[in-house]
Amino acid sequence: GIRRPTKLNDISEIASAHPNEVVNVVESFRMVGRTFLMPPPNVPLDKDSIVDISHESLMRVWVRCKEWVEEEGESVKMYARLSEAAAMYQIGKTGLWRPPDLQVAINWKQKQKPNLIWAQRYDPAFERAMVFLESSRIAYEEEQRSKERLQKRQVQRAKYTAIIVGLIAIIALFAGIFGSLKADEAEKQKAIAEKSLEEARKAEADAKEQRQIALNQRNDADAARKKALKEEENAKRSAALALAEKQRAEDALKEAEKQKVLAQRSANEAKKQKDAADKQKELALENEKKAKKAQEEAETNKKG
Repeated sequence: GIRRPTKLNDISEIASAHPNEVVNVVESFRMVGRTFLMPPPNVPLDKDSIVDISHESLMRVWVRCKEWVEEEGESVKMYARLSEAAAMYQIGKTGLWRPPDLQVAINWKQKQKPNLIWAQRYDPAFERAMVFLESSRIAYEEEQRSKERLQKRQVQRAKYTAIIVGLIAIIALFAGIFGSLKADEAEKQKAIAEKSLEEARKAEADAKEQRQIALNQRNDADAARKKALKEEENAKRSAALALAEKQRAEDALKEAEKQKVLAQRSANEAKKQKDAADKQKELALENEKKAKKAQEEAETNKKG
C-alpha cells in the first residue's frame, strides 16, 4: 500500500461522519501503548490535523489495516471502471451498462456510498460517473418495463384469440349435439330397458347373497358364543393361577426380607470381629515394637 496522510476534516467528509466521531476513532488508535496513528497522543486533534499511520511496517503486519486497504483497492477498481465507461460513453464509444456490470456497480454504490471528496483522490469526474450509472439504471429499468408491457399485450392478444377460437368450437359443438340428440334418444330408451332388466337380475342375486350372509352370521354368532364361554373358563383358571403365583411371590418376599435381616446381622457381626482383629493386630505390632526396643536396650547395656 501507499501512505496517504490526510486531513481529519477530509476523512470526516469521505466517511460522511461528524469530525468529533472521527476524532474519537483516531484517539482509540493513537493512545499510549497503541500508537498506530499519528500525530502523537500529546498533540490535540482538530479538523486541520494530518492523520497518518505511525510507521510503514504497520501496512504489512496490521491485518485489519491490510483488509481495509484491500477493500479500498477493490472499491477504487470499481470506480475506475465506472469512470472510464462514463468517459467512453460521453464521446460515443460505448453504451450504457447492463447487468451484470450494472448490478455490480449498483451494489458497490449502495455498500461503499462513495462521495465527491473520496472520488477526487482517484478521478475527479465523480459526477459524470454517477450520472452514467444512474442513466444506465433508468434505461435498463425502462427497458424491463417495456418488455413487461409487451408481454402483457402478447398475453392479452393470446387471450382474445383463445376466446374467439373457443366460441367457434362451442358453436360447432352445439350443432353436432343437436344433430345427434334424436339418434341418441332411441339408444337411451333401449339402454334404459336393458339396464332395468340387469338391475332386476342383480337384485335377485343380491337377495340370495344376503340370505347366505345372514346364515353365515348366525353360524359365526354360535361359534363366537362357544368361544366366549371357553375363554371365560380359561380366564377363571388364569385368575386362580395368578392368585396362587401372587401368594408364592409374597411368601418369597417375606423370606427374602428375613434373609436380608439375617445377612445384615451377619455383616455387623463380621465387622465387629474384623474391628477386634484389627485392634489385636495393632496391639501385637505395638508389643513387637516394645519387645524390639527392649532387646535393643538390653544389647546396649550388655555392650556397656
